[in-house]
Amino acid sequence: MDEVRAYFHMRVKETSYRYMSDQIDVHRSSLEKFVNNHVSPRKNWPKLRTAYLRERARHGEALDGPLDIPILVMEMFENVPDGRRAEAVDGLIEYLDSAYRRAQAPPPAWMDTLRALAAEIRETEEPAPYHYPIRRKPRDQG
Repeated sequence: MDEVRAYFHMRVKETSYRYMSDQIDVHRSSLEKFVNNHVSPRKNWPKLRTAYLRERARHGEALDGPLDIPILVMEMFENVPDGRRAEAVDGLIEYLDSAYRRAQAPPPAWMDTLRALAAEIRETEEPAPYHYPIRRKPRDQG
């Protein structure tokens, strides 16, 4: 999160809080509090991370920082319903851990950041409602 905060701090200096808050679609005061390290952006974090990636790509910057891959993963799972997102991210982490073990290669440093983001999701998302499985009647074999 510090990397995103530092990025927006730099962008605000180049433009303004008003301009950047309009680009991100958050209140100016919320952006200002985030940039100045006064609050954790729980509610605005999805907008901030999306804007972070969009802004970096728009300016031709490589998405190779330690937070970039984990943020891309979070974007991939954005359409997964609340209550199921942490499970989906955990599944990807398990798969990646297994792949690196099979390859006998150390996992990249961003895996720790991805784990931390997954833990944050688990703490904040609402549990998924239990869905009873649908039992279908067998088709007539007529």
